[in-house]
Amino acid sequence: MKIFSGTLECKVQPKQRPRVFRGHGYTPKETRDFEKLVSGWAKKLYKKKPSEKPLKVIIDMYFERAKSNKKKAHTQTPDIDNAAKGILDSLNEIVWADDKQIVEIQLNKYFADYVSPSFSIVVYELN
Repeated sequence: MKIFSGTLECKVQPKQRPRVFRGHGYTPKETRDFEKLVSGWAKKLYKKKPSEKPLKVIIDMYFERAKSNKKKAHTQTPDIDNAAKGILDSLNEIVWADDKQIVEIQLNKYFADYVSPSFSIVVYELN
């Protein structure tokens, strides 16, 4: 059963590794800002209690094409898993209790030739 879907027009920010400064770890500002944007968007769309069931997630991500890039497939950075991780972490405790509930995932990375840079997500509860 579909429990959540939507499209957010924004530049997808891949999840960056935590930085360490003077013995303290912190999340880079770009990652924090992106996760705050996505979680705020999701809170406006999803008013239910976070799901506790196993989930299937489909994410389509659209990135700007470099003018020099003539390839059909998006094989440049960011890595697809790092790009998705920022989105998935942002939805913890909003759409689902924890992203460990995701048992099936489909990730797609495209050039935004005909749409704005964005991502679309669909979440299904599995029985």
